Amino acid sequence: MARREAASPFPAMHAGMRVVLLHGKDALLRQLLTEQLVEALKAEHGEIQRASFLGGQCTLADVLDECRSFGLLAEHKLIVIDDADQLVREDTRPALERYAASPSDGATLVLRAERWYPGNLDKAIAKAGLAHKCDALDEATAAMWATKRCEKRHGAPIDRRAAAMLVDRVGTDLATLDSELARLAAHALSASGTVTPEAVAELVGARREEEVWGVQETLLRAGMAGDADAALAHLRRLIDVSRQPPTLIQFALTDLARKMHHLAVGQAQGQNAFSLAGKLRIWPRERAAAMGEAAGRAGPRATADLLHACVDADRRMKSGLGSDERTLERETVLFVRTLSGVGTRGGAGR
Repeated sequence: MARREAASPFPAMHAGMRVVLLHGKDALLRQLLTEQLVEALKAEHGEIQRASFLGGQCTLADVLDECRSFGLLAEHKLIVIDDADQLVREDTRPALERYAASPSDGATLVLRAERWYPGNLDKAIAKAGLAHKCDALDEATAAMWATKRCEKRHGAPIDRRAAAMLVDRVGTDLATLDSELARLAAHALSASGTVTPEAVAELVGARREEEVWGVQETLLRAGMAGDADAALAHLRRLIDVSRQPPTLIQFALTDLARKMHHLAVGQAQGQNAFSLAGKLRIWPRERAAAMGEAAGRAGPRATADLLHACVDADRRMKSGLGSDERTLERETVLFVRTLSGVGTRGGAGR
């Protein structure tokens, strides 16, 4: 009876599978399912003989010969092909379809690939075992996986709220989650023994795309309050916790400086701040108001100095001059001084 492609992200792997296709972007999920298949085969056959190939460095004849030959050291063989999309082409698909229709009983063939072009081969594979797409998990499933994985693999339980917070911060890629779980578990084992929401908040940065642009909001608030410490604390989180590339942080700072200068010049010429904000695509309205107020207080000359400093810092970083972190720190302080109305001349990183 034909097996349909499993709807669950974690299909049951069993020893009766003779051909398995695991494709999709989540590499760790492909590996975990392969490990489950190995465990099932060992439970059924005892020790198994393994062979591995890269799709771009072997022929289909090599693979099929390995599948059909008798194992010398064990009664069952596992043959794994990575980058299988490079092996399975228009000219090789028919032969592989014929093999999947009548596979060797003494071997299990596993095809793994990130990219895959579906076709009749998938149906033939599903009849002989499993054809499964390893897509990214939804957030609820990823949080459940993280809860089980943390204690089983890394030796420390994780609070369910902490697991949900972790997924919210880093996304659902299993390899990324597993890396963060290992770090959190090591910290927990030296402290309370359990990974808590507080530990996640302290040790794991927010989603990259959110936090790197969130530095602009922090700079605006810190500039209004003249609080350089708050701005520097956010910068250190980006570098130390979220591990953002300095060039990406620099891009966010330069973007903010450019918009602030346009606002300052436009307002000095009598233009409406909200009209300017619309042209610069600054949303929502509250943010546009805060930026307009800060730009108006700083004025065109100070914001021009700030923009020039950002451009100079960008040039220095791309040229490998000085410390990127020190450059960003000096630039952050310059932002706060400029937006608070203190004003300064010179450039960051000099």
